[in-house]
This record gives sequence, C-alpha cells and structure tokens, in this order.
Amino acid sequence: MQKRIYTGIDIGTYHVKVMIAAPSESPDMPMQIMGTGIATSRGMRHGYIIDQHEAARSVREAVTRAKQSAKTNITSARVAMGGVGLDECIVDARAEFRDELLCEPLLPHHELARGCR
Repeated sequence: MQKRIYTGIDIGTYHVKVMIAAPSESPDMPMQIMGTGIATSRGMRHGYIIDQHEAARSVREAVTRAKQSAKTNITSARVAMGGVGLDECIVDARAEFRDELLCEPLLPHHELARGCR
C-alpha cells in the first residue's frame, strides 16, 4: 500500500513555499515532513496575480524542488494565497501535476468573483 502524503502550497508576494508531509506511524505523533521547496514569486504584487504565466512558473519551480526533496510525486495539494483585503474566499479548483502544472478553476471566472465578495 502506498503511503498517504499531504502537500501544501503557499503562494505569497515574495516566495512560493511547498511542503510535503506524511502521517506518522502513531496518530499521537506529529506529521513527518518529507520535503520542502521554495522559489521566488514572480508575477505577484500585494498578494495578487498580475502575470499568470510568471506566477505558474514560480509554483512549478517550488513544486519541483519539493518533489525532488521528498523523492515522491504529488497528485493533489492544498493551496493558500493571501491578498490585501480581509475577506475570505474558498474556491474549488483542480490542478494537474504532469510534465507541466495545469491549474483550472471548477467555476467560470465571473462565478468566482461573485463568490468572493
């Protein structure tokens, strides 16, 4: 049986950070960090994406470093991204980790904007 792993991606204005962790043998113990990756954020300003291609390149770079560090593949991840405002928006999205990271929201952009007000 393959070991279950959890991946977190934090997309910030200055850095993109990725952490891959796995549950410990004992449920009383903390998760074990298997690997991490960091890259300089490009295409971001004040927590907002201003250049989608540059931002995706930064995420790809951090994910690649984390995968190499953990010596494992990533099939899913939780993504955190901040902004200037104090509002919260939870969006369902899908990212495919193949040769190239492809991100696609499950709702059209006008629906996403309506849900984040």
